[in-house]
Formats: sequence, structure tokens, C-alpha cells
Amino acid sequence: MLNSCVVTEIKSARTKRAASIKGTLTVGDRVSFTGRNRGRNARRFTVEGVITKIKRKNAEVRADNGMNWNVGITQLTQLND
Repeated sequence: MLNSCVVTEIKSARTKRAASIKGTLTVGDRVSFTGRNRGRNARRFTVEGVITKIKRKNAEVRADNGMNWNVGITQLTQLND
């Protein structure tokens, strides 16, 4: 009972945060996020790119090296260029 109430509250807070971030992003914005290679102890690195599509909880980002990434909206940081 208590656990389900806590989980519901956490999910609600996460949804509100994603909605507020989503309201500030548009297609064509330059963003950055932390990417990683596959594997358990994978190396992490910063990726910069342009938003090509905004979905419900994720955004498609075309990185500067040409790779496409499907990234959670809360993981994106908008760059001021």
C-alpha cells in the first residue's frame, strides 16, 4: 500500500518534469546528453546534436557525427548557440 503510493508520487513528479522540459524544446534545437557504449561498465561520453523529432517521452537526436539517438527528454540539455 505505502510502496504503491510512493511509486505513484515518483512517477507523477517525473512526468511533470518531462512535460516542463518538453515545453522548452523544439525541433531544430541543439542539445547535448551523456551517451555510452554498450556493455556493463561502458565508457560514457558527451554527445551533441540537433533534435529531429519530439515524441511523448523521448526525442530523436541527430548527433554531429551522423548517428541517430533516441534519448529521454529529461536527459537532454539545451545548448545556447
